[in-house]
Amino acid sequence: MFFYLLFVPSALLSIVMIAYLRGLKKHDTILYSLCQCRRDIIQFLWENRETLTREEYLAVRKLLVTMNHVINRYNSHKTIIFNLRKLVERARKIESFSRQPMSLPDNEEIKCLYFCSFLAYCQGFLAYTPLIRSELAVRVVARLLDAVLRVKLGKISSRIGHMVQAGRRNTAIIIDVHRNMREAEMAECRIAVEPRHT
Repeated sequence: MFFYLLFVPSALLSIVMIAYLRGLKKHDTILYSLCQCRRDIIQFLWENRETLTREEYLAVRKLLVTMNHVINRYNSHKTIIFNLRKLVERARKIESFSRQPMSLPDNEEIKCLYFCSFLAYCQGFLAYTPLIRSELAVRVVARLLDAVLRVKLGKISSRIGHMVQAGRRNTAIIIDVHRNMREAEMAECRIAVEPRHT
């Protein structure tokens, strides 16, 4: 009895601690990827400070400012910032929201920095949007089933089309056979009805 009095609370405490540590690991993983992107951006600006054009500098600086805002507000707003459904709702409400992609300079390193930040944001959205993985999995399975059914229905409809064409050919053959038989019967009747001249 004394064993159970110690075991049950310790088991419950262990479950709570495991859940807490998993949440902390998720928090730290996303924050680390965001901070690594910020470090890469700062290092790129420092190493290329003399060779960047004004447009390239402004594009990288804009990315750095955005990354700083996200990191500074990450701890208190992570479930709001990285909730994809809420973001889509807010974007639909904003009338001036531009759907055109932002133009980037033709520098491959800058495009790589933007892609790195995009991957970090996607990782955050996957971590903090509730049930997004299962929703994505259901959508992928639904699309696959739709494609398979279209292919199967396409094969079935082509088979039905072939069968209909074969049926039409067979029907035409049968109609021709009946017509020829009727004509032959009519010819026999004419011969039988006509008087014979001897």
